[in-house]
Formats: sequence, C-alpha cells, structure tokens
Amino acid sequence: MVQGGGTPPGHGERKMKFNPLHHLRLLGMLFKEFKLLVRRKKTPILVLSLPLILLIVYSAGSNAITNPQAVITVGVCSEDPQTSEILNMMEGNFKLTKLEGDDCIAQLMTGVKAGDYIIGFVIPSDFTTKLNQGDQSMITYYVDDSNPLTASMSGFFLEQGFNTYSRGVVSSSEQELRSIARDTRTKLNSTILVLNTTYSVLESNKGLLGLTYPIISEYLSDSINELIGYDDDLRFVEGISVDFLTKPVYFAKGTTYENVNSASFNFASIFCIVSIFSLLLLTSTSIIFDKKTNYLLRIKATGTFIPTYTVSKIIFYLILSLAQFFLIMLLMLPQGAVFNFSFGALMAAFAMITITNTSIGLLIGSLSESENVAILFSLTLSLPFLFLSGAFFPLEFMPGYVKFFARVIPLHSEISLLKQASVLGWNLEMINPLITELGLISLILLGINYAIIKFKS
Repeated sequence: MVQGGGTPPGHGERKMKFNPLHHLRLLGMLFKEFKLLVRRKKTPILVLSLPLILLIVYSAGSNAITNPQAVITVGVCSEDPQTSEILNMMEGNFKLTKLEGDDCIAQLMTGVKAGDYIIGFVIPSDFTTKLNQGDQSMITYYVDDSNPLTASMSGFFLEQGFNTYSRGVVSSSEQELRSIARDTRTKLNSTILVLNTTYSVLESNKGLLGLTYPIISEYLSDSINELIGYDDDLRFVEGISVDFLTKPVYFAKGTTYENVNSASFNFASIFCIVSIFSLLLLTSTSIIFDKKTNYLLRIKATGTFIPTYTVSKIIFYLILSLAQFFLIMLLMLPQGAVFNFSFGALMAAFAMITITNTSIGLLIGSLSESENVAILFSLTLSLPFLFLSGAFFPLEFMPGYVKFFARVIPLHSEISLLKQASVLGWNLEMINPLITELGLISLILLGINYAIIKFKS
C-alpha cells in the first residue's frame, strides 16, 4: 500500500530512523500512556492495591505455616476416661472439639470430610494404661485425603502440637527411672555393706572355720565383686537420659544469613509475583487498546521508529512498577524485613525484572486479537510461572524435569535476582549472570514483538 503521494511506508520509516528529532515522539507516547492511565481511574487503584492484597495473603500463609496451632481445628474421640491431661494440653495448642457418644468416630469422620475439623484423632481405651506400663501408645488420626498438601502437612503439625505432652511424659519417665535406679543402688550398697561385714567376721574367725574358710571366703569375695559391678551398671542407668533413648540425635538449625529473617526474602517473591501479574495484564491490554484505536497503524503510517513505541511502553511501566516496588518495600518493614543492598544493583535488578515482564506482556498483546484473549493468555502463563517459581512449592524437592522448566521460566530467576540484590547485598558484578540471562530473554521477546508489529499489525 502506498502512503500519501505514493511514498512507500518502508522508505518513510527508513528516513525517520536517521532523524534524531523524531525520537521526541517518545515524550508524546509517554504522555499518551499517562493520560490513558488517568482515564482508567480503577487501574491505578488496582495496581497499588494488588501489592497490599498479596502481602496480606502471603503473610497470613507464612504465619499459618510457622504457627499452625493457631488455625488448626481438631476433633477428638477419647475412649480412655483418664486422658483429661492430654485433652487440656490440646485445648491450649489447637482449636479442640470433644466428641462423645457411641457414634463418636462416625461423627469425627463426617466432620473431617465436611471440613469442620482439619484433623480428627481417636485416643484408644488403653492409652493411659500403656504409658503407665512404660509401653508406647498409639493415637489414630484422620485428615481429608482429598486435599493431599493439607493431609501431608497435618501429621507433621499434629506431632508438633503433641511435643509438649510427649516431653512431659519423657521427663516424668526419666525422673521415675532415676528414682528406681537410686533406690536399687541404695539397697545394693546396703547388701554389699552386709557382705563386707560378714567377710570381716569370717576373716577374724577363720581359725574356727578350718578347711571351709577358703571356700566361703572365695564365694563371698566373688559375690561382693559382682555386686560392685552391678552398682556401676546402676550408676549408668541412673545417669542416662530418656531423651537419649527416644531421640539419640537431634538437630539444631544454624543461621545461614546473619541479621536476616523470612520477611526479608518474602519481599522478593511478593514483588516479582505482583510485577508479573500486573505487567502481563496491563501491557497486553494496552497493546490491544492501541490496535483498536488504530494507534499502531498511525505510528507505522507516519514512519515512526517502532522501537521508540516499545521504549515508551517500557519507560512507562518502569515508572508504574517503581511505585509498586517501594510500596511493597515499605509494607514489609513493619513485618521485620531487613534490607541490605547496593542501590545501583537493586535498581538494576528492579529494571531488569520490569523489562522482562513488560516484554512478555507486549508479546502477548501483539499475538492476541482482543482484550479477553490477552487476559486469558496472561493468566495462562502467570499461573504456571507462579507454581514453578519456588515461592509456594519448594523446587528443591521436585523431580528433575520440573526443575528444568522452573529454570527456563523467568519468574524463578527474577525472584533469585531480587533476593541477591535486596537482601544478600550482592553488587552489580555478582548479579551480572542473572541480569544477562534475563536480558537475553527480553531481547528475544522484544525482537519477536518488533517483527509482529512491523509485518503483521
């Protein structure tokens, strides 16, 4: 198609590429983006409220994992009438509901399936008797297996909740064992004293005993020595810890990073998740808007340098994301987040994350025919990115092929990059590998996007 006066569009575009003044159009494009943002009054509110909403949800989830007893509801059926102590302890650690009646277990199962109780457990009739006899007792618990993640974590949390009671039983058994050992040693020492006295009397009257003295003397001597050996064994039993018998090896978690807590690292996850959701949706729909209003056609018709249009989008969303960035950082401070960063490295990490997510959003918008398709496309990409980012599921425990896909998607690298730059204090040189990796991804995406706008849009 020939534009005004028969000048091919490609020729006009080539002329504009070499005209530096033409790039002043960038200011006009930025003004257009800000004007559009003001017209869409709900968009700024949503952009700034998303960090707050995600922060509340993420923080609540983190608190529930670190302090699960505060939110776990438990139903219990006790067939042992002597379990008041353990039930009183459970009421302090969980939200406990005691069930009674002949159909107690059936009620419990129904409650677990209905979600009334996260955990239901049954205390058997011989529970206290076995403990008093020094035997191991068993409690059967039930969880809703239709939710595998909750089910797998519930058993761990239940054992944590029983730690206080279990340690009390262990401590009581230890004291009782030591008391028995002391009493036995006292009786044994009294017996040894009697035998030593008897041996002394025999020694004093060995002449009267004649030939029987050596036999009796040797027997008493061997008996005394053997009892002394028993005394040493009892000393060992008296000094042994029941903790050693129940858990001979325990683990103490050391501090890997000094003066840093989980809230500090959560900042990176929260911002990157907010960034990818916001930018994919906003950028893709803004491209659709420019298509509908024929703004892209006008740019091409006037021979405007297409990368200028792309740069205007990137600058605009850098400014918008910067507000989210500092807002999230400010909201994390009351939670005890500690930041340790080089300002240059932190801004480089922020810019690279924003450019990468904007590049993905631009490509989605260029490939989509409508806003609905762009939104669906954005969500279809964002959700797998989220699950493979390591923010919710630990990738270290995942199979190798999952780790491979997680390494390929940018969100995992973005979170790692921001952790390094905001908390670990890495400088530009140290974060350069991830900057380069994300930069290459962005260049490839922007190159594809350029080709689509130039030859298809």
